Amino acid sequence: MKCALLGAWSWWTAIAQVLASNNHEAWLRSIKESDVKNIMQYRENKEYLPWAELKDWVFCSLNLEEVVNHTEIIVLSLPSHALRSGLDQLKKYYNNQTIVLATKWWRSNHFLPLSTLVEEFLWKDIPLVVLSWSSHAEEVVRWVPTGVVLASKDLQQAEKIK
Repeated sequence: MKCALLGAWSWWTAIAQVLASNNHEAWLRSIKESDVKNIMQYRENKEYLPWAELKDWVFCSLNLEEVVNHTEIIVLSLPSHALRSGLDQLKKYYNNQTIVLATKWWRSNHFLPLSTLVEEFLWKDIPLVVLSWSSHAEEVVRWVPTGVVLASKDLQQAEKIK
């Protein structure tokens, strides 16, 4: 299964590693050419997890359409202050894929859950699963036991992501 990950930080890389370890294609979308080069050529995220060698199934591109095209799952791990602009860019290519909202922090002038922002920006009844955690990407990449929580209005979608 091809999965798209929108974001550019350590959690983005850790989720990609987990997906690739489970034989899924993890397509990272970055806005920095250096990320693409480091991930595709050197198999590492030099800025955030330089010691973690990335799996062969982890890919990176600047091209949002290439990353999102033919995916079943889109993981949004953008910083909360960039979520609105990321959704604005995604809307053109969104084709009812399951959205996994893995955005950390809380920066909203509207004091709404970030899941509400996703639903308002894309469509009201999109397949949406929220991933919440208190662990660190470094733990996940090293396979240190940790926990995350998945929440969704749709149990079938939550099971798919699990």
